[in-house]
Amino acid sequence: MTSVYISNENIQAVTGSRSGSRVKISRIACGETGDGCVIGGVITDEAALRDRIASFWAVNRLPRSGLDLVVESSSVSTKLLELPNVRGSYLMNLVKESFNEFDAEEAVYDYAVI
Repeated sequence: MTSVYISNENIQAVTGSRSGSRVKISRIACGETGDGCVIGGVITDEAALRDRIASFWAVNRLPRSGLDLVVESSSVSTKLLELPNVRGSYLMNLVKESFNEFDAEEAVYDYAVI
């Protein structure tokens, strides 16, 4: 599995494998997105970013499948919550209710049990 994180300044990739609850990291790669390619989580220069990512992939010989992508953005909000052990649909409703102070037209919610 490979996770890729793109921020305003950097591209970071972590490649590894999972066995049960353990993760083994086999490679970490870091590069730059380039000046002004990404601003506040918005891609502002698609061609330049595409070139940077292609070069980053070639230099680091990263896989092209099984990727998880995360783009840094001010429009992403996270919270650490302590919630009761309940079924998934009820848990999702609790998560949605915890973000009621945000005014989002088409919000996407998700959670991970830690």
